[in-house]
Order: sequence, then C-alpha cells, then structure tokens
Amino acid sequence: MATLSAVQHNPVIAAFYQRLCAAGKPRKVALCAAAHKLVRIAWAVANKQEDFDPAYATGSRQEVAVR
Repeated sequence: MATLSAVQHNPVIAAFYQRLCAAGKPRKVALCAAAHKLVRIAWAVANKQEDFDPAYATGSRQEVAVR
C-alpha cells in the first residue's frame, strides 16, 4: 500500500515507476520493483540516520566539504 501512495506522491519512486511502465513492464512488475526500491531507500535512511535526499542519486546536490 505504501508503494501505491509513493507512486503518486514521491517524485523519485514515481519517475522510476513511469520509466518501467514506458519500457513495457507489466503494472504489477513495475509496482514490485518500486516497492523494492522504496524498501531499500527506507533501509538506507534508517541505517545512515539521515534525512531522505531526493537529489542524492541524480548528482544534482551540492557537495559539502567535510572537515
């Protein structure tokens, strides 16, 4: 159920889902792949204890120098 909501409201998951559907994947396959991606994002956020950054994978975020 979380994936159905994410496909509508999360731009990262929505773009991933639309790309899979445009590539000809069946709807259920695309939803399962989106659910898997959503779980992996949640796992990474929980392990790193950081906020979700939608620009992380695109490389459009600015690098912050760590001193």
